[in-house]
Amino acid sequence: MKTHIQRDPKRLDSFFYADQKIAEREFHGCVFYAYGLGDIYISIQNDEYITNSNITDYSHLTDSDLGNDKWEWRNNNWFEISATKDGEFKDLSVIADDYDHAIDMLNDDEFIKEQLDWINGRNE
Repeated sequence: MKTHIQRDPKRLDSFFYADQKIAEREFHGCVFYAYGLGDIYISIQNDEYITNSNITDYSHLTDSDLGNDKWEWRNNNWFEISATKDGEFKDLSVIADDYDHAIDMLNDDEFIKEQLDWINGRNE
């Protein structure tokens, strides 16, 4: 497996990896990868807000900051496990809870084989 972004134990939430591929794994002609996907929109007091476009301005935050009562979450992102085969995107519609879960899924041979079967049309 190739890791694109190293694990930070204080930043496991997908919030910190918006629009970024964190890791990928090649398996039998497919590339499976975990990606921080989805729109972020958080209102903070004083008309301040966080979105995908300004999230880097909050690089000092950790997971423990995300439950702040002053924040109103309107949209949040997630980790999605997807794949490509012969350069074609394959939407697996599989979501991981956090960084560790996404990496665990990519390392899980049985999970990857099930997804490969679906991609190749061998699902039941």
